[in-house]
Amino acid sequence: MCFESIPDAVHGAEHRPGTYMLIDGDDVVYVGSSRDVVRRLRKHLYLVSSFGERLARALGVERAREFVKRLRVCIHYVESVEEARKLETTLIRLLKPRLVVRE
Repeated sequence: MCFESIPDAVHGAEHRPGTYMLIDGDDVVYVGSSRDVVRRLRKHLYLVSSFGERLARALGVERAREFVKRLRVCIHYVESVEEARKLETTLIRLLKPRLVVRE
């Protein structure tokens, strides 16, 4: 399921476990997973996630907010958090999104 923006996804997505991709133009810039996709996307929107905090440091708060608002979102719902994490790892390996930082 895809949405034109994070705000659209926050209002239209289901509160379920899943993996999501944030897309800028044709590029997947971030892949994440969560036990509640809507809650995680809301954190990204308000820059209170580690992803949002890194963006705010790199771009400044206002530019980061504008960047996040224009990202498209595609969500793949799964049955469990473990399944979401496995899918996230696979997608990161395949897509190599530029904003994913693995420790």
